[in-house]
Amino acid sequence: MRNRDHIPDQFSRLEAMISAAGDYVHPTDDLRARTLEAAHEQSSIKRGRRRVLTLTLAVCLATIVSLPHGPLRSRAESQQPAAADAGDLYQQAMRRSFGGHVDFGWALCEVFAELRRAQALRLGSKSAGEWTTNGVQEQGPVSFR
Repeated sequence: MRNRDHIPDQFSRLEAMISAAGDYVHPTDDLRARTLEAAHEQSSIKRGRRRVLTLTLAVCLATIVSLPHGPLRSRAESQQPAAADAGDLYQQAMRRSFGGHVDFGWALCEVFAELRRAQALRLGSKSAGEWTTNGVQEQGPVSFR
């Protein structure tokens, strides 16, 4: 019981000390304004850093996604030959037909055969080298056994 009587006495002395010290501490007139200004500056700096970080990440992500052989592309997808544009094929055939005195239809067949051979080479086809310029696959000697 002795400790219980002693505790309220300690609290009342502590409260009296705090109350007496309260007259010694006085905030300046512009303390609130300076505190608010400093908090606003810190908030603005953090917001600016966050925006720069977000923009940087967005640019990096866009760059990675737009790379033709980026890390997000699968191996099979990156080995696929590019699709041929019909306009490019027609232009190549026109140049061949004018420059080589070849009929346009035949020049178009040759351009298409070369495209198919290039695609076969890119895909690693074993028979890619067996195609001739006229698009017919050459066969080895025929044996009748």
